[in-house]
Amino acid sequence: MKKQSFLILALFIFLIGKVNALPVPGNETTTNTATTFVLSNEEGRMIDQLIAAGYGNVSLYRTLAEIQDTSGGVISDEFLEVLANCPAGSPILTKKLKDYEGITGGIAINTDGTVFTTSIKGRSYYGQTGYSTYPPNHSGVGRELFTYANSPEYYIDAGSSDKIGGRYKAFAIAWSSYVTVAGTATDDTAILQINNKTPSVRDNTWDINVTAGTVKAGVSASDVTLTGLPAGLNYTAAKGTGNNIVITLTGAATTALTGDATITAVIKGSAVTETGARDSEGISLKLWYVGAGTTIVLTNEAAKLIDKLIAAGHGNDNLYKVLELLQPYFSGVITNRFMKTLDSTPAGSEVFTAALSSFAGVNNPVCINVDGTVRVQPIYGRNYHDKPGYTTTKSNMAGVGTVWATAADSPAYYINAGTATVGDNTITYKAFAVVWMPDLTPVGDLTKNDHIIVYPNPTKGMVWFDLQVNDPIIKVEVYDIKGKQLFCTDHVKENHIDLSGLKNGIYLLKLETHNQKLNQKVIKE
Repeated sequence: MKKQSFLILALFIFLIGKVNALPVPGNETTTNTATTFVLSNEEGRMIDQLIAAGYGNVSLYRTLAEIQDTSGGVISDEFLEVLANCPAGSPILTKKLKDYEGITGGIAINTDGTVFTTSIKGRSYYGQTGYSTYPPNHSGVGRELFTYANSPEYYIDAGSSDKIGGRYKAFAIAWSSYVTVAGTATDDTAILQINNKTPSVRDNTWDINVTAGTVKAGVSASDVTLTGLPAGLNYTAAKGTGNNIVITLTGAATTALTGDATITAVIKGSAVTETGARDSEGISLKLWYVGAGTTIVLTNEAAKLIDKLIAAGHGNDNLYKVLELLQPYFSGVITNRFMKTLDSTPAGSEVFTAALSSFAGVNNPVCINVDGTVRVQPIYGRNYHDKPGYTTTKSNMAGVGTVWATAADSPAYYINAGTATVGDNTITYKAFAVVWMPDLTPVGDLTKNDHIIVYPNPTKGMVWFDLQVNDPIIKVEVYDIKGKQLFCTDHVKENHIDLSGLKNGIYLLKLETHNQKLNQKVIKE
């Protein structure tokens, strides 16, 4: 009778297990929160390492049983008991670890014996509140970490199952602790002074944010390798304010640089606190030389940009600060390279001390050389903005109005801004950009020519021609500021043309009548 009762009880338990996940012993009423164990293959690729160590030919269950002793109780006897009592033929008992070689996610093992892959990563929970990590060292595999929730409150959602009508929760996550250090240069540029040998004290550092690995407090130059560094230059390294490493350039190059240098930084595994961490891939850094010099020109022609900047309250700033003010409006023209070059000039240079108000009312531009000297030079932006080889951008500065910046498209079109002597060298400075105000002479919203009025100018699209003589327009050509013809028409109806299909900018209209040809600049807004 006792034998019959036992068989009936066993059959009942088996049938229940076919309908619902087998309960965790002592928690039989909460099958909808069944425990899931996640075996992660991230970073050091724990699964692949287990396979290499000879565990790939056994079932996942046997693999868990092998590493249980090194998990510090994370893989509990209760958990393994639940798995062991799964029906014969369940994947947990038959699936080989080898079948999951090379996956980038994790293997989730449900308490009913089913197996699936999931994107849960152990490192996502390592160190977080509510989770504990046990650091074992498994023979033939190396160091692994097992992270587990301290209570069901912190169980990790591992997906759902229609079989039990609830969501599985991750009880523990195992993953390899091997970390390959990775980082991104948040400040990738250092610059030399005008001798092109000595680092500028104003920008002699590179800053690398370490994105994989935890920077140790005592990180030093021995934890960083730089290649491509010119002979004579050296460096130090220290932990920054966050999880970053600040590399400071020191020394002096034995030979002056004649061009930019590309430096490759490798952050060693020794730079982080994680045991056995691997060196990073190469991180590209830049070392800029001053070169032959670039001059930026602030013009005060016509609409008087300098006077307007002063009126807007910027006259008490030095000229360098004024350029900083203008840069966001013309980031592609007043480049970071140019600003860093200016910033490397010696302390006390006029670029740092001359007030903008010193140049109020001057008709000529103010040239700022890379060595910090300032002079008045007769260069005008309007002489270049509509010529081939130059690009002009427009912006609207609060309190100042419309401002245009003209830049040469290539060194072939650099504007000669004069020469200067630096040491024994005579340097010809070139104008990279000319910042200026447009010189429009409006009559209402009209722009007047001797024989024709073009309006409105600026225009949103439609441009009208008011002829002052009895000589009708027979042809209209439209060019961009680089001199490229955009379109041509000999069918000018009702004396107007539609520019709404063009991008905002400055265009040149060439108008032809029976007796003459006329040119007219038009601004499209």
